[in-house]
Amino acid sequence: KVIDRTTLDDANLFDNEIKEPFAMTFTAEKAKLLIVDDNEMNLFVAKELLKHTKMQITTVNSGKKCLEVSRDNLFDIILMDHMMPDIDGLETLKILRSDENYISQNTPVIALTANAIYGAKEFYLNAGFDDYLTKPLEYKKIEDTLLKFLKKDLVTFISQNDCNYTTEYQQTDNTHIDIQTGISYTY
Repeated sequence: KVIDRTTLDDANLFDNEIKEPFAMTFTAEKAKLLIVDDNEMNLFVAKELLKHTKMQITTVNSGKKCLEVSRDNLFDIILMDHMMPDIDGLETLKILRSDENYISQNTPVIALTANAIYGAKEFYLNAGFDDYLTKPLEYKKIEDTLLKFLKKDLVTFISQNDCNYTTEYQQTDNTHIDIQTGISYTY
């Protein structure tokens, strides 16, 4: 029910804090990442957000395919959607962790979810995930999470002077476009 039709003024539309321009901070060319999501667009977006890390990225669109590739391939990290048809992310993780035939049995698994409600993190951690990320994915949050779980010898940090991917932007007079937020979601 609409209780008030008053238009919000521009001050309420966006967070006006000054944010630093975004810049990638690492590469990990030898790291192997598996992304599991039943939505092809989500797989594309995640892969594109991470392509500058130069990680070896494999994508699959189901829990069943995740289990197939995890049997014979050792991944450094798995990003897995929760809600998938057939075998969802929770069941896939349970099977992966319980069967010693999977080479990636002990690989850190990060839940990908649109479930950003209070208590969600505890839910996923209690279910056996090592961490969780909410959708829509933000590059900086993915980067921070990956750095928590990647082995240090796989990571090469990039100094700001060496970075070719620094994103500069200019403020515009259009208060309806939040450029920094757009950059954080699209890199």
